[in-house]
Amino acid sequence: MADENNHEDVAGNLAGAASTVEYSASPMPKFEMTGDPTEIATNWKRWKRGFGLYTSVKRITADERKVSELLHTGGFDLQDLYYSLVPETEVKTYAEVIEKLDEYLLPKGNAAFERYLFRQVEQNPQETIHQYVCRLKQKAKSCNFKDEDEAICDQVLEKCTDSSLKRKLLEEITALKLPDLLQISVAHEAVTRHLMTMSQQEECAAVSDDRHSHTGSGRGRKITRSRRSSDRKRVDTSVRCYRCDETGHISTD
Repeated sequence: MADENNHEDVAGNLAGAASTVEYSASPMPKFEMTGDPTEIATNWKRWKRGFGLYTSVKRITADERKVSELLHTGGFDLQDLYYSLVPETEVKTYAEVIEKLDEYLLPKGNAAFERYLFRQVEQNPQETIHQYVCRLKQKAKSCNFKDEDEAICDQVLEKCTDSSLKRKLLEEITALKLPDLLQISVAHEAVTRHLMTMSQQEECAAVSDDRHSHTGSGRGRKITRSRRSSDRKRVDTSVRCYRCDETGHISTD
């Protein structure tokens, strides 16, 4: 009976300790409040998402602790902003703090203008379709598209730099979905890289063969010239020059 009680006490202590353990997490960067309002809004969404993951890993659940951690981690610029919106003596819940910061950092944008900016986003040189789609997804968040995936597919078809890939995508009979577009693009880009590698190897082999052939023909010319020179030296001594009437050489003109 005593042993059972001891086991229960140990289990209870371990459970209590586990509930208070904080797991290690990579340190959060401070929130950067630089750039135009659109850039700041995008940065705030990303930072807020990262902070939510950070508190989850650290097992921070108490409201007061989350508020303190948010303002401390966000840096002095975020602290100055918050305390310009809320008096320092006023206590807010974590949800209320987030709401206040959202009101300032996420102003209501002009969806039509955001869609115009979205239409200007082109694929960069050396950028894969997957990387391009990731950028488009970030831009699309403020556009209020009815079908975000469809808008991204249309933009890729219009602005991608690879004409052969564009043709391949247009050949799809059924309505093109974003996962299908990514699958086709990844396969096409892989084949393009393989063909480029093969072409470069073939060019190197051709250059190498050309050098060997030139080297061989050069040696042949040298041998021919040396033979001709030797032939000139071995002139029949009985031959008489018609100009000077001497033997051992002949006139060349």
